Amino acid sequence: MTESSAESRRTALYLELAEVVEKFVALDNEDSDGHSMATAHVLLIGTEEYDPSEDKVGGAVTLLPAGGKQPSWKTCGLVNMAKAYLEVDHFCA
Repeated sequence: MTESSAESRRTALYLELAEVVEKFVALDNEDSDGHSMATAHVLLIGTEEYDPSEDKVGGAVTLLPAGGKQPSWKTCGLVNMAKAYLEVDHFCA
């Protein structure tokens, strides 16, 4: 079975995302004495939908786990930790 054009593009984008994550980790490693590596990641995207007259009519949140198939416990753990981090630092009031 061959991969569709959309599936092929999605696969390529997940690979690009993984490369970007690795570059951020490498940058963080430059500023520390230790060494870390990304073992999981998730991209959160918020979108808003507008009608032809530019009135907002809806919105959605998309979660893109590493490779599109990371174990759910890793994705949930990352999202939960991010939420806790934001709440502790009073970003979410």
